[in-house]
Amino acid sequence: MAQSPRVTVLMTVYNGASYVAEAVESVLRQTFTDFELLVIDDASTDDSMARLRRYTDSRLRLLGNDRNQGQAWSLNRGLVAARAPYVARLDQDDICLPERLERQVEVLDKEPAVTVVGTLMCGIDQRGRRQVLLGRTLRNYGSFVGSLLLGPCPVCHPSVMFRRDVVAELGSYDPSFSPAEDVELWTRLALARHNAYVIPQPLMLYRVHEGQQSVTKATTQRQNIRRAQQKMIEPFCPAEALQDVARLLWMDGAFWAEWKSRTRLVRAFEALGETLENLQSGLAMSADEAGALACMMDRWLGPGVRLAPRIRRWPGILFYPTICALSPLLVPNVRSTLARFARPIRRLRGVMAADSSPSFAGRPASPERSSGFAEASPALGRGGRRSEGGFGAVPPHGRPGRCHGLARGAPLGRF
Repeated sequence: MAQSPRVTVLMTVYNGASYVAEAVESVLRQTFTDFELLVIDDASTDDSMARLRRYTDSRLRLLGNDRNQGQAWSLNRGLVAARAPYVARLDQDDICLPERLERQVEVLDKEPAVTVVGTLMCGIDQRGRRQVLLGRTLRNYGSFVGSLLLGPCPVCHPSVMFRRDVVAELGSYDPSFSPAEDVELWTRLALARHNAYVIPQPLMLYRVHEGQQSVTKATTQRQNIRRAQQKMIEPFCPAEALQDVARLLWMDGAFWAEWKSRTRLVRAFEALGETLENLQSGLAMSADEAGALACMMDRWLGPGVRLAPRIRRWPGILFYPTICALSPLLVPNVRSTLARFARPIRRLRGVMAADSSPSFAGRPASPERSSGFAEASPALGRGGRRSEGGFGAVPPHGRPGRCHGLARGAPLGRF
């Protein structure tokens, strides 16, 4: 007999009165109904708990911390208290579209090799207006590893559903990496050969505002993401080149200022190739997984990185322009220019994706789906057709074949 509930939707709340009603309503309107909504209040000082207690839906469970412990600690408490084998994350200021849980349960039920499944997200502002399309899809385990090495991670934490027993076995969240505890957890999952998948449709509305952790703790978050990435490559990287390889993968802005020696620059490129070869063998990657990882490296870092050792004896007047031309994203000015062009494109993609899905269309809440909340919340819509290209569809960047002249399964040392 199947365990019930099948899904625990886990949400932590700290002074979230402004948006928490919309978040809760979006869960209670899911097309998949066999879930519990477990809310951990982290000693809020506003009326968040008062608002939550107005709900009469029996699927809602409330737990409160005696003092403020932080999100990672509260999530770990929730994982212990969860009753379901699948756990879906949700932040207090975000909104699930109606088919989110249904689509993610379908993936985890059909694909036992997948431990974590996320979705694309549509960014919204404080008033709920659509902004940008967030996230990207993954081709296979190799691209999951590659995305963690290069960042930003495409497995968006507020959108994920994962297998609770696997995460618990690996020690759950590490609070010392907060507010990047999710990225650190994904690196541990990847190193244990667990795979991730991203549904190629936006099934979440991600609210962007000045009070969110990614804004208020942005510096600490970046530092801890880098710590997690470095921790991931450390077992596979030559010890003397660890810092240089890490800076190369981060495409650090101080890249050229610190590496004035061509010898050190080429050595870092060679060490990166060695690290990738060790990753391939240490994680027992298949040829297709290795090809996906190599393709990501080639796309982001460019062929100049693997060509540099072969042209190290060229005159500087030829060597450096060649590397910059073949690996333009290593140049900070090029990256900043491309970023300015990318923002309006992402915004347009977000609007187009939203307009193409009836799930985004606001509709009045029907009486029979009422949650018992005493105040009216913005309607989030019901149902909607399933978008084309569900689980198993090849993502736009995951086409089999070649990438920048690279054959699938090519040795990673020559990525």
